[in-house]
Amino acid sequence: MKTSIVPNSWKRIVFLISIIFVAGILTQPLYSQESFEEKELLIRIARQAVAQKASINRQIRVDEAAGNYNLIGKAVEWNGQVCFADRKNGVLRMFVNSNVEVRHEENMDSVFGIIFPIELPKDPRISDTSSDIRVKGKIVGFEKVFNPKFSIISSQRQPIIEAVEIEFSRRPYVESLRLKFF
Repeated sequence: MKTSIVPNSWKRIVFLISIIFVAGILTQPLYSQESFEEKELLIRIARQAVAQKASINRQIRVDEAAGNYNLIGKAVEWNGQVCFADRKNGVLRMFVNSNVEVRHEENMDSVFGIIFPIELPKDPRISDTSSDIRVKGKIVGFEKVFNPKFSIISSQRQPIIEAVEIEFSRRPYVESLRLKFF
């Protein structure tokens, strides 16, 4: 009779550990956490590319874009001063006068609307009357703008853009508030 150097209990332990090891390999998810992180990184890079592309159409002015449905989906970068804000279907919209030489109470041809993909944070630099705004985004539509403060409606359909990046500045505050929606 041949005697074994390794006792039977050790053989059982090694056998069980090898089964657990093989079972662990077989039950691993098909996609590891690293691949999900890589996909999130690729999505973030693509969204940043859209934000950077927004600077391409700086030469398009708001009054030129008004009513031009060929510009839907185009990236723009505009700035101005907030005139008023409202809510449509529960979504906050801010309307900005891009030409400070023209009073928005008299002529709304240089006013554009901004919608935000998420709710804005509570910050004193965000105001519907005294904030200066620089926004990058894409044109998502056009509509007649109604200013409820002065009961004035725009003569033509003004552009509405969805913000990708926005910067709020206000006079008493030294630093501006910059938000990116990714």
